[in-house]
Amino acid sequence: MSEKKREFIRVRNVLDVHYKPYEEEEDVSDWERFFGAVEPKDDEELNLYNFLFNINQKVDAVLHHLRNSENFGLPEAREVVVSGSGMSFRSNENFIPGDLLKVQLFLPSKARLLSLKSEVVRCESSTTDDGMNKLALKFLNLSDKDRDKLIGYVFAIQREQLRQRQDETSE
Repeated sequence: MSEKKREFIRVRNVLDVHYKPYEEEEDVSDWERFFGAVEPKDDEELNLYNFLFNINQKVDAVLHHLRNSENFGLPEAREVVVSGSGMSFRSNENFIPGDLLKVQLFLPSKARLLSLKSEVVRCESSTTDDGMNKLALKFLNLSDKDRDKLIGYVFAIQREQLRQRQDETSE
């Protein structure tokens, strides 16, 4: 029996995620140009960054809604499994393998907003009454810088989860 090994480790967590069908000529927002290069230096800056990010997302959603009532939506906190090469989460939308999506996710421990071109590799129908589908995505054309951010985030969450388990067993 051959066993396929994963290239990157995965972690389960709750993240703010927004996704929509990918459009080739998408504009990069001023927010992404400016805040993509910002590195918070301490917790106070991280809190300010999180606050500004949330305000910006809400203003963008309102402006988008005013321009076009289709595809309206704020980033939604959802449980995801994320790695350096892709992610999976539950969605009420149905996609087919090969569909391209633009995924925006906010990595709170790194104070990072990532906008990633992704390909649907699997969309499994729900086996529960909630009607949610399990969506699996592969990140495309991921820069080394963004991959490093993702991997750093995964390791940080994994360390936090290990510490929590150790604390629970030592009590």
